[in-house]
Amino acid sequence: MKRILSVLLVSMMLLVTLMVFPQREASACSCAVSDPHEKLENYAAVFVGKVLDKGGTVSSRFGNLREYTFEVKEAWKGVEESPFSLYAYDGGDASCGYPFDVGQTYLVYSYQDKDGTLQTNLCSGNVVYEHANDDLRQLGLGTSINTNEGIAAEHENRFTSMYYWIGFALALIAAVAVILWRRRKRAPF
Repeated sequence: MKRILSVLLVSMMLLVTLMVFPQREASACSCAVSDPHEKLENYAAVFVGKVLDKGGTVSSRFGNLREYTFEVKEAWKGVEESPFSLYAYDGGDASCGYPFDVGQTYLVYSYQDKDGTLQTNLCSGNVVYEHANDDLRQLGLGTSINTNEGIAAEHENRFTSMYYWIGFALALIAAVAVILWRRRKRAPF
């Protein structure tokens, strides 16, 4: 009788443990190989870009996604301006994560997820630029993308500075006008 109670007690503890700590979905990354022409046809964005920023993470149905911002130098598909942002899975190789290094240049293949965001992962076939010669040769010439942010920011700063000087000059003219008006008012004719 004690043996039956012991087995029953251990079984109940195991059942409670399984209920408290539910089973998590396991994922492992296994990738199908495709050539650059297939990737160009199937992916939403294909470009060469330097990683400018490693942003925050958002949750997705398969794990966390991290936002990366790129200065795009050349594009074959899906990119018309620079800088350009997309999301990459933020995990190790086992979860198909692809951590980009800030300052490094890559050939990036990105797909559009069901929610409309551009994403990439280990299976997308991203390559560090220095090792992308074979892919780049097969892709052919892309379109050069000009980074306009620096020019626009400089232009905007120039106008902002000009507005400050105009405001300062108007304030100075108003102060001189008030001083002259008071002196004139005090002086008898």
